[in-house]
Amino acid sequence: MPHPSAIDPLDFDFALSLVSLIDVIGPEPRYYLRLVGPDVADRHGRDFTGQYVDEIDEEPVRRLLIPSYGKVYHTREPFWALRDTYVEGIFWQYEVLILPLADESGAVIRLISMIQYLHP
Repeated sequence: MPHPSAIDPLDFDFALSLVSLIDVIGPEPRYYLRLVGPDVADRHGRDFTGQYVDEIDEEPVRRLLIPSYGKVYHTREPFWALRDTYVEGIFWQYEVLILPLADESGAVIRLISMIQYLHP
């Protein structure tokens, strides 16, 4: 797993508006949304940047994010999914890729997520 400093956002500047950075906090991990891409925030009608996932007031959003982030954290492997779901009364079809990033000891300390919406 790469260290967060090994990731250069300019390498994927074409997708930055669809990228989110998630800090992994503590041994029971909590997931802190360090940065949510503007296109992702626009799709949800709000920006979750600066929030812990478990404190997001929309339960369907928590129900999708916590297990996905947890899978990457616990397996230490990338996660990809093609999803069809309803969130906030809206049909969402999208692909998501979540990658783990590690510190010098190999502990997962951050996740990077990219989402590509397939329907407007």
